[in-house]
Amino acid sequence: MKHLSHNEMVSKEAVYGISALRRRFQHFNDNHTGLCVLSVVLLKYVNDYLECRRRHYERVHKNDMDVINRKMKRERFVLPPDTDFTSLHKKINAYPLNAGTLLNQITSSIELANEEMLGGLLRSVDFNNATHVGTSIADWPKFLVNLVDVVGKMTLASEITDQAVDAELLLEYIWSRWLNQTNSSAAEQHYAPANLGRLVIKLLNPKSGCRIYDPSCKAGSLLIEAAAAVTDDENNPSGNFALYGQEAQAAATYLARIRLLIRELDGAQISLSDPIRNPLKAENGELIKFDIVLSNLPWNIQNWGYEEAKNDVFKRFKWGLVPEMKGDWAYIQHMISTTSSEGRIGVIIPTGLLFREGKERLIRQAIVENNILDAVIMLPVNLFFYTKLACAIIILDKNRGEKKNILFVDASKEFEVDKRQNRLREIDIEHIYSTYDNFKNTGSTTSTEISNSTVVSPEDVSNHNFSFYVPMYIPTNTDNKESINCMELELKIVELRKSLEEVRIGIKNNFQLLGI
Repeated sequence: MKHLSHNEMVSKEAVYGISALRRRFQHFNDNHTGLCVLSVVLLKYVNDYLECRRRHYERVHKNDMDVINRKMKRERFVLPPDTDFTSLHKKINAYPLNAGTLLNQITSSIELANEEMLGGLLRSVDFNNATHVGTSIADWPKFLVNLVDVVGKMTLASEITDQAVDAELLLEYIWSRWLNQTNSSAAEQHYAPANLGRLVIKLLNPKSGCRIYDPSCKAGSLLIEAAAAVTDDENNPSGNFALYGQEAQAAATYLARIRLLIRELDGAQISLSDPIRNPLKAENGELIKFDIVLSNLPWNIQNWGYEEAKNDVFKRFKWGLVPEMKGDWAYIQHMISTTSSEGRIGVIIPTGLLFREGKERLIRQAIVENNILDAVIMLPVNLFFYTKLACAIIILDKNRGEKKNILFVDASKEFEVDKRQNRLREIDIEHIYSTYDNFKNTGSTTSTEISNSTVVSPEDVSNHNFSFYVPMYIPTNTDNKESINCMELELKIVELRKSLEEVRIGIKNNFQLLGI
């Protein structure tokens, strides 16, 4: 049995407490309830963080209250009088029927005092909004009283443990059990597998001073990983970077902001907005340009903004407008348009994007002809919790200079089976990175870690009708040819099913217009 550290024990106890609360009030499994839970957890984190800082200053400054109070005023957060968690707990237990009103008052007061850090977070949640609970409205104050009591027993910041990791297990549990109505599969889509995200970021190699952007940041996982990976010219960790993210889903945006705060990534700018319809703009109205752009995009993005894209003032989709029900390449074109002239892009995609025809082929052609395609990496099947299909990483580079050739890597066999899904090991990540790094340095795949890799000319890609499908470029031996054919067949079946569904939706809409 694995020995649990103090940090993990606190996390387990916190999850057990929230789990017991959920079982007792299981009729409140909706998004609003989940946001209420997250808000109270955030309040406790702020309270615990400030308490830890105060204790630190008391030790250092020998209880010199003037110095301690001055330093506390310059801390990340401030708590107005009578808004600490102990006061909240006492007030709610004294006036349980007014729990919602008391929470609204305290959260509003704290947000107003911390507008730069917490603006748009706490006041966006109304603890008196009980319309969602229906016939169980009488239980709502009881739920809030119990929630404050359970969270009050947690330690979400500590001087001797990593409070970020300590709290994140709890946040992930709340996300999967409250904000997705117990649908952990839906929740999983907002978290790229950690090792997969680490691979993308290692390939992009963010450096000190860079701006990092994720147009579909979900719960913020890739931004958090990227921040941890930024290094200076001597490959030492650097805190000199800027994080930007957009997310169209309110609950995911809320969670991402809290996770980044707990990681003390206070300067991160996470916007609740649609990157196609409302891209991030600078003060002069132009698109903000980024040095590193990365994302684990939703697969086969539907209703992505086709009509708005027709008249896009930024001309982001000059290489082609993809169908309304398949917006993946629209998002990738947006990523290209928001990347600086020396910037780099890494995106995790379904393998169907590598070979689909129509407008998508024309976009791939433009990417090759504009010399920004650096590498295509085929990954194993079943890396995600919510789908068994294989995925790929494409690396785009706007500063390839005279280099024209493209690296294709078949890393589909680089994994280990881990419970219900496959997992990239550290050795797999290192193999893929070493192969790519060798290509960047030498332009070849000589002496690389992965033998199933090749360097291809743009002319060769043109001869293959601008398909990026990796097995078309890497000779396969007899032993694994059958498995590759099966994979290709499976992908085509999925594409056909999606196309059939689109036809059905079109027929249904036409019938509605005809009044049938």
